[in-house]
Amino acid sequence: MLLNKIIYALPARFSGYIYPIIKRYFSKERMVQFRGLNLLLKPTVFHPSLYLTTETLLDYLLTIDLNHKSVLELGCGSGAISLYLASKMNVSSYASDINPSAIDGLIANCEAENLEIRTFNSDLFDSIPLKVIDVVILNPPFFNNPIKSVDEYAFNTGEDFQYFKKLSRQLLERKNYIGEVYMILTDKCDLESILSYFDNSKFKKETVHDVVSLGERHYIYNITFL
Repeated sequence: MLLNKIIYALPARFSGYIYPIIKRYFSKERMVQFRGLNLLLKPTVFHPSLYLTTETLLDYLLTIDLNHKSVLELGCGSGAISLYLASKMNVSSYASDINPSAIDGLIANCEAENLEIRTFNSDLFDSIPLKVIDVVILNPPFFNNPIKSVDEYAFNTGEDFQYFKKLSRQLLERKNYIGEVYMILTDKCDLESILSYFDNSKFKKETVHDVVSLGERHYIYNITFL
């Protein structure tokens, strides 16, 4: 995708200028393609290939055995990963997002592609029923900034990493219902601070994938419970 190559080629000091342009472009409904799927993106939902972590996470998930497993994409955005897995693998698919537009678009895309994914409009686990989930997948926000508009939930954690504070607490509350978690982060975020919320006495964290994409290093962590 040409736009993401431009984004990754620009010096970091220009990021504050490029984001408003991207935000304006995706303020309207768009039809895009992602790995053979035609996706409707509702306003405030970004192209899944705009930032490269989506591609990296999906590529890794395709290397592990998800057959006959229940998979929850927590904070799904466009839902591209869930849609692709549902189209290619024998999985029970679930997806959630805090942005209602993301869920509306995912429901429309499920109908268009004749795929079955159970969706939840939810702030993390708040509105997701207690149920057994084999695998939770996360491409989380990781910038420690306040959230000023709904589209910024995709990138910002709120002040003092509120997202990860809540995530770690809710995971522990559901530890008897969740098998394992796969989460992707990059070298552009404060890895030490984020990972500190997953207490070593309660979580086991293993780096299972480490790759450089357009100069950005991606890390995928497998998180389980002790």
